[in-house]
Amino acid sequence: MDPQLIEGLGSKWSLESIKPYLPKYKGMPHPPPETGNPACDSTPWTASFLQNYTGGQGATLNLTMCNWYLPQGPGVPALYRFLWQLQYLISQGFYVLLDFSSTREREVNVENPQLLAQNWGNLWRILTDIPAYKDYMAGRIFPDLVNEPSRWGCQWQDTCHGVNGTRVCAPILQTFGLAAAAIWKADPNVPIFINGLGQDNSTKWDQCGNYYPGMHWGDGFITNQKMIEQYDISDPSDIFTTAFTQRFGIFRVERGEAQMPRIVLSPHIYPGTITGDPNLLTQKMEATTYRWDLSWGWKMQGLDTTSQGARIPPLPVVVGEVGAKDWGDGSVNNTDTTLYTPADKIWLNIVASYLRALSDKTGRQPSWFFWAWNANSGDTKGLVGPNTTWREIQWTKVRLLIRAFGLRPWYCGWWPDFCDSVEW
Repeated sequence: MDPQLIEGLGSKWSLESIKPYLPKYKGMPHPPPETGNPACDSTPWTASFLQNYTGGQGATLNLTMCNWYLPQGPGVPALYRFLWQLQYLISQGFYVLLDFSSTREREVNVENPQLLAQNWGNLWRILTDIPAYKDYMAGRIFPDLVNEPSRWGCQWQDTCHGVNGTRVCAPILQTFGLAAAAIWKADPNVPIFINGLGQDNSTKWDQCGNYYPGMHWGDGFITNQKMIEQYDISDPSDIFTTAFTQRFGIFRVERGEAQMPRIVLSPHIYPGTITGDPNLLTQKMEATTYRWDLSWGWKMQGLDTTSQGARIPPLPVVVGEVGAKDWGDGSVNNTDTTLYTPADKIWLNIVASYLRALSDKTGRQPSWFFWAWNANSGDTKGLVGPNTTWREIQWTKVRLLIRAFGLRPWYCGWWPDFCDSVEW
């Protein structure tokens, strides 16, 4: 509970009198319940990995009071723990976005679209085999096909080759199409998230394409013909056509009409303090929001066309990552160390204002994922800290999300005036 709220309640409310208002904890019990078996009730527990396990350090999984409930024991693969965590998060009310994010210099899954499709298809078949998938998981768990593909020079329609002539990224339209078809074979109703690409300068393979000024990391859905020609950037138009869905066997007909596939545009947006782009540090609000209009804002409103002039129907947009550089000392215990520059505070308010405007125009609220929860995110740091414990809520960030982005923690229902006026 926000310490500013506790302070504001003053002597009228003691911590004891607030307790009845607290939401009930529905998670796993800590410490774990005693079983009566000394071998089970003593800590820490350990479980041997399979002989073919090669990751991490050591040969055992150490279980403490913080993870005692994870599936473990001889013959229990790590995949079971992963699947357990997904179901647990969903049971606690979370939405889960599974993101294929690789930091490898060369990534075989973007070099070989068939391999990525096979991997996504296999994973989604495993998920749909979970008994609870249809009734409880479907609609709360989604795939994000490739995180920020431009890092490998990926282009929408062209193959990217490295300086030695080897292929480093296949045409991403083919990659996305095959992967989407494989997932929809397991569950034809799951929305599929895609990052933008091919229009930014965050790639190391400069010979693979040009960029639109200010575009970075997971953004890049511009289909405006004039801009594509002016900046010679990769064109994603085909993914917004029925020809694309027919090509990959994912054409949908509902109520007698051809439908766009369930594609969700998921741009990643950051200020210049994160991207390192000096132009973004001085870019005016009008230029920033116009870039978002061109890329995904008009597409959410159904106001955009392909480069060939075909109308693009209104599309769902979820900002897959948004945040700003936190200059605070993330190693300090028992305190909120969040520190944003004045310019980044303005930028965050611009993002929030833009999303609110989209909501007003469309009647649909654009969703977002704030980066990041974890304290060890090097530039943004986390909603929790410090790096050593991850136990202190960084309340400045929570207040930002409340005032600017519309987050409503449980206590806003009891003390709305606080949430409507809190400063960050």
